[in-house]
Amino acid sequence: ILGKELDTSVDLTAISDSGLLIGYSRSLPFDENLHVGVNTKLLFRAGGKKSFSILDIAQNDNLKIDANELGGAGAGLDFDLGAIYELPQIPWGLANRVGLTLNNLLANRFTISRVGGGPPALTRMLSLSYCTIFEGWQFIDNFRLLVDLAEFNLGGESDADYGARTGSMWKHVNFGAEVPIGRLAVRAGFHQGYLTAGLGLNLFIMKLDFATYAEELSASGPGRLPSRRYALSLALGIGSA
Repeated sequence: ILGKELDTSVDLTAISDSGLLIGYSRSLPFDENLHVGVNTKLLFRAGGKKSFSILDIAQNDNLKIDANELGGAGAGLDFDLGAIYELPQIPWGLANRVGLTLNNLLANRFTISRVGGGPPALTRMLSLSYCTIFEGWQFIDNFRLLVDLAEFNLGGESDADYGARTGSMWKHVNFGAEVPIGRLAVRAGFHQGYLTAGLGLNLFIMKLDFATYAEELSASGPGRLPSRRYALSLALGIGSA
């Protein structure tokens, strides 16, 4: 919400995604410590951004807030690439791993069957991570410590309202810890300078996860304009890691 009194306007951004994702991963035969994977994503996206003045709101004129009406819609194909490398030569911990992911390799602009001016494009992003697993104690299976340098823009959509990661280096830094206790996992850490917490329940055919974290809305750095988020996810399937 921008402005004051009669000059007030409301900026609205809405994005709706749906589609089919297929993932595949494996360890490489020439090095069992190197694991690679790929996601293939066929997505349909609708959405955009629009500003409404106080007069529009008062008159209820042209207040179309449906994602299909704000900008446009279209379909597109994109890919995510990832790799994890085990570091057996490091003397501490039960395991040490480094990871690399490249999301939205094509930075797709959804040009297939496009309607209207077109929806927001995808942002190509690079992330790096490191994880150490330490031996557990009593009823605790193990301790996992992680650091994540997440989502550096490498082209594609550059608007932060559409999902691009811009601003201070500290907005890309995450720290975390996970404590598995049987089928329960307790998690805590820092994301963009703010506290995070989570719980996970891993059953035979169901995995339930809850998390809370904060996004920094200011481009200049953490500690200025936090937006607290809450997430709940349910995954169904049969398999093992």
